[in-house]
Amino acid sequence: MSRILALDYGEKRIGAALSDETGTIAQALSRPFDNNQAIFKKLAKLVREENVDLVILGDPKTAAGRTGASSQKARAFGEALRNKLQVDVKFVDERFSTKFAFQRLREQDLTRRQGKDSVDNLAAQVILQQYLDHIKKAESNG
Repeated sequence: MSRILALDYGEKRIGAALSDETGTIAQALSRPFDNNQAIFKKLAKLVREENVDLVILGDPKTAAGRTGASSQKARAFGEALRNKLQVDVKFVDERFSTKFAFQRLREQDLTRRQGKDSVDNLAAQVILQQYLDHIKKAESNG
């Protein structure tokens, strides 16, 4: 079965999480990707190896829900991803995903410094789990 990949776009790092094959559970990858010239090659390999057919990309809207500079950069990245990897890309509102990720780190008694490498992937996991839960709820409501 295919899987869903979620990405939390950042100019320096890109957090990533994968769904299980049933589309029920989101699992953060162990390390974020460096956002550099090799990013599309690395993501293409992940998409191929994990049989990904959908990429969920966080859209970092402003707190008021408006599109800002960060949102425009994420959308441009998503379009490039769609074109280069020939994969379906959906944009989802990611407001507060990083805040929830830091909250999880605090619950695990990790400081911001200790959790620096995992916060991007945890944010991607939050984005993906919310998406999976929304899909399941919509399916159960018919």
